[in-house]
Amino acid sequence: MVFFQKHGLSNPATFIHYDVTDFQFPPHFHPAYELLFVDSGAVDVFLDNQYYRLTSGQAIFIHSNQLHHMQTVGTTKMTVLLFSQQLISDFDQQYKGEIAAYPVINFPLDIDLAECKTVYHKKAFLYQFISRFISMTDFIPHNRSTNTTALYDVLLYVEAHYNGHCSLKEAANILQYDYTYLSLLFKQMTNMSFTDYVNQYRIGFALDQLKNSELTISEIARQSGYDTLRTFNRNFLKWVNMTATDYRKKETG
Repeated sequence: MVFFQKHGLSNPATFIHYDVTDFQFPPHFHPAYELLFVDSGAVDVFLDNQYYRLTSGQAIFIHSNQLHHMQTVGTTKMTVLLFSQQLISDFDQQYKGEIAAYPVINFPLDIDLAECKTVYHKKAFLYQFISRFISMTDFIPHNRSTNTTALYDVLLYVEAHYNGHCSLKEAANILQYDYTYLSLLFKQMTNMSFTDYVNQYRIGFALDQLKNSELTISEIARQSGYDTLRTFNRNFLKWVNMTATDYRKKETG
């Protein structure tokens, strides 16, 4: 599955960090920048069409809207930091439209990001990293292929329409692409059908709502884009291997 995330799109102060263990994440992209620090173990990162293996003490810098996914190797602990462009606005303006020729750097995370409570602390940490990073790599134009641009357009269409009528034919019409071209391209670049992708996206939304809201399952099904509870339940069981009721009990106790 490939998907779009809104991180860094609407909040200029976005500074979100996660400590994760034995982690994998499917292909995705978002407006926010991302830093991934490996505390121990190793992680394979696929960034655009390039592969990198990071080990303990290394970090990787992921530019805004770069397609990427990752998977840990064995027992691994790492920290993921997402932050908005505005927090490094000088860098963002200077290098807009460019990406690092080599995005990996030796940079052990030796501070607790939770201590970065003010915007000044956050900017100080980020610019310390950026200062070291730009001294160790060149930057090259970020030229998306026609196929990649088309895929991004379709993913953004799904993000905007998943909770209502959402079809590849409609996307092709709105985006002015050939339907057959989009269908073959989507399958080739995501290894799944458009219908399966939309269902996974909708179920992903439902998982978040089941865990973090008090909406009823029927309300969540409707907000996820399903016309009937029966269809929602069938797809939820297919993708999660448990019922929505059981998942809510598991996650909320």
